Amino acid sequence: MATWDEFKKTTVRPMTLVDAAKANDVAAIEDLLAAGAELDARDARGFSALMLAAYGGSAEAFDVLLARGADANTADGSGNSVLMGACFKGHLEMVKKLLAAGADARAKNAQGVDALGFATTFGRSDVAAHLRSLGLDLPQP
Repeated sequence: MATWDEFKKTTVRPMTLVDAAKANDVAAIEDLLAAGAELDARDARGFSALMLAAYGGSAEAFDVLLARGADANTADGSGNSVLMGACFKGHLEMVKKLLAAGADARAKNAQGVDALGFATTFGRSDVAAHLRSLGLDLPQP
């Protein structure tokens, strides 16, 4: 009879793109994409690999996914976007890259909060200052 640890080894699922993004494993990301992994696939909670890389501060994974064309406007089931996550975590360079890739800084989640709201609420003053410098604190014309 096998031990529990031996049994667990037989039930390990293969790494997904989301797993690789969370682990900041660029080699695995490249291998998975080369093998046909869907760039904007989501996990069970609705998070894309790009979202999880941004939330986790996995800069290398984030850069690879964005360069490969990951959707800069993906959002989870509550409408929280990749940009909102980067603002929440205070990742200024990711915020800049997302905006350059076309992320919608004025998009609002289900609670009506936008990226600037996340940066402000969570005390990410450098991110908030950058968004304000782009005029995102002004009403849309």
